[in-house]
Amino acid sequence: MHISFWQRHCTTRAATDANVLFPRDSRTTAKSRERMETIDGKDEIIIGLGPVSGNSSIPAGMFEVLDHDYTHLAWGQVEWPDYNALNGETWPAAGDVDGDRKDEIIIGLGQGGGGQFATHVYQGGQPVHWTWSEVNWTDYNQAVGETRPACGDIDSDKRDEILIGLGKGGNAIMQVFEDSVQGHTFLTSLKVGPGGYDLVNGETWPAVVMLNRPLWINPMPWLRILLLQN
Repeated sequence: MHISFWQRHCTTRAATDANVLFPRDSRTTAKSRERMETIDGKDEIIIGLGPVSGNSSIPAGMFEVLDHDYTHLAWGQVEWPDYNALNGETWPAAGDVDGDRKDEIIIGLGQGGGGQFATHVYQGGQPVHWTWSEVNWTDYNQAVGETRPACGDIDSDKRDEILIGLGKGGNAIMQVFEDSVQGHTFLTSLKVGPGGYDLVNGETWPAVVMLNRPLWINPMPWLRILLLQN
């Protein structure tokens, strides 16, 4: 199997172990508001890529979509050329933020990302940029700017909210944003972790899990914050 230059030099992030072949000229820049198409009832896999020391031209804001059988479906790219040239790191998550029963793709950014995160839909076999949102903390956005997304229906309205973890220097804060029907408006900030963690590291890595599913009431997911410590 041919292994491209970019595969050998990029860190990959995914929910499963898979072979990643990075194209030299694949780009997707179309704009649409159609929703993610999933016709087989099986989950797909989104893979984000890490930064490359000494070579800011890769990974260029790319992320990969794999089918349920781990075969390649599509490449997507962050619609921000300046960020892609500077860093290009991508942190993927997926959730049904508009309640159409099909997941959208949320891409968080690395250092220099300005606190931005992008929502993509899956249209015609390609991830398509839909909208940008931003962390509600100007100083952090300017100084660090990393965003680590996760999605979950926190309020049980059948539309996923977006949770954003912050990078080192983020003061152990996680922010929560509304679903797309509510315009991804900022809901709240949560400060987490043991005493002193906010000063020595402060990174937050959110995930959503349903720890209790009572049979007689509408289930409500609970948040679990995963912290990466030095």
